[in-house]
Amino acid sequence: MRRQSHPAPNLPDQCGVDSAREIPLCPFSDRVLHYPTAGMGDGVMGREKNSQQQPLLQFILLVAFFFPVSWADQWTVSGPQHISALKHSCLVIPCTFDYPKDVDETQRKMIWYRGEDVAFDSSNPDEASRTSLVGSHGSKNCSLLIRNVNEADTGDAKQWMFRVEFDTYNRYSFNNHKVVINLELNPPNPELYGYKDEMTEGETVTLQCNTAHTCNVHPPAITWSPEYGRISVEHKDLKEGKWEVTSRHTFTASHHHHGRRVTCSVRYVSGMESKMEKTPQFKVLYSPKNTNISISGGFAEVSEEGQVTLVCSCDSNPPISTYSWHRLTGSADHIPLSETGSTVKIWSAVRHEHSYYCTARNSLGAENSTVMRLNILYRPEISSDSICQFTLTQFECWCVVKSNPPAAITWQFPDRNVSFAEKNINSDPFLNGYVTKSRHKGTGRLPSSITCSASNKEGTTHLLLPNQMDGTMLANVVAVPAVLIVIALALSCAVYHYRRTRTSQQREPNKNSVTQAKQFEVKEPELELESASSCDYENEFFVEQPKLMWSHKSQEVPYSGGLCKMDSESCDENLYQNC
Repeated sequence: MRRQSHPAPNLPDQCGVDSAREIPLCPFSDRVLHYPTAGMGDGVMGREKNSQQQPLLQFILLVAFFFPVSWADQWTVSGPQHISALKHSCLVIPCTFDYPKDVDETQRKMIWYRGEDVAFDSSNPDEASRTSLVGSHGSKNCSLLIRNVNEADTGDAKQWMFRVEFDTYNRYSFNNHKVVINLELNPPNPELYGYKDEMTEGETVTLQCNTAHTCNVHPPAITWSPEYGRISVEHKDLKEGKWEVTSRHTFTASHHHHGRRVTCSVRYVSGMESKMEKTPQFKVLYSPKNTNISISGGFAEVSEEGQVTLVCSCDSNPPISTYSWHRLTGSADHIPLSETGSTVKIWSAVRHEHSYYCTARNSLGAENSTVMRLNILYRPEISSDSICQFTLTQFECWCVVKSNPPAAITWQFPDRNVSFAEKNINSDPFLNGYVTKSRHKGTGRLPSSITCSASNKEGTTHLLLPNQMDGTMLANVVAVPAVLIVIALALSCAVYHYRRTRTSQQREPNKNSVTQAKQFEVKEPELELESASSCDYENEFFVEQPKLMWSHKSQEVPYSGGLCKMDSESCDENLYQNC
């Protein structure tokens, strides 16, 4: 709803009005006062056409001349009279006022005029209006918020004036304190503080971005791009209708910030934006970072006993002053090399000496690279673990190969009288390359010779595998003859025992003859025999007794093992063995 236009009363400065008679109360003036006509809605008495009121006016002026009053001086207002605003943004006109103490505040009405038009009336608020009071209604704050400021709100022809009305008598228009708004088409650029030409890694840095504005109700928003740390915002009243918003960006300097830029931008409620005129570039000092070893030429592989050049690189500021190189052995010893530059040349690459690392150093510190393990290629080497095992009906062959890259294994069987029941191959990486294992398992007679061949792009190796009997079969071969021998010995003992028992049974009837033989007297002289152990087929029988010899025909003589019949005709080999 459009507000009704009410001309502002044209009163001298510091004038009040007698509510009873609609007479202005002003300090003494020698000028003739002219008033707007009554009924204009301002509660100020119009020009009196009736000449009969002229004596009353003269009386009042006479009283004012002889009795100066300070009543008008108690009506005061403060705030800026010139203020700038960004186009299509918002504006707050700061305003505070005061009035006599005996004024009844219960019926207070506050009015703002824009030129001759009423822009705001507290007794008739309009939600669609672009204006509103900032302070509470019961306070002495008359600050006015203007939204979407445009050309119609600016210039000398559109000065803004504040008026307050309490009742019919206590009304006051602050004609002597009008506000002029200057319209700005573009926002100001924000300013950056706290920037340093050079920073050290780990140092705490606080950047500050400031901008001034004229609307503390909807202040502009400051953003950082990119954000490195914590953001804090502070608002400050600069007085005279100006405020300042400050955004602080606090972070810890890092090598990641070196060479980077940061900007702050301001966005207003109208949608307009402003940015810094210049974006400084960070310069950060830091120790070596991301130290790494690469192979010159980009080759990822090198043949054994070949040449290779290693390059050490890193990020640092200031630049690297010196490099150092080390080689790792199998026992984890660090062997320093004599080179101090960023490159080192390996004249003869060896698979067991394939690990290197470098150290980069500047004035702020040093850093070791990760260990570079050279991918050294070499021809296949067939391990001594390669072998063939066989039994009576089947065989199993293994071929174990060390190489880099992994080897392809083939088999050569000269005799094709076998059938393969199983065949597999697997390859596993280890410290210096790959171990490839191939197994052949089949049935049939083991060939006389089996050859394992392994090849990769570095060469080919052959090996005639040795044959070895399976442990179970070898045990069988040893066990069978042993069992046979044991059986033969057992049979021999049984036969011997049988014969001996039979001989004992044959000698049992001759026990009486043995008793009679004890009564014989030996008349022949003793003959010393060295060893009589044979039968004389001419009627003499020599018993194996030391230094004794008996000679008698058809006589039985005693001996330790039984009876021996002295009969040359019955002397045989078996009997001799018992004599």
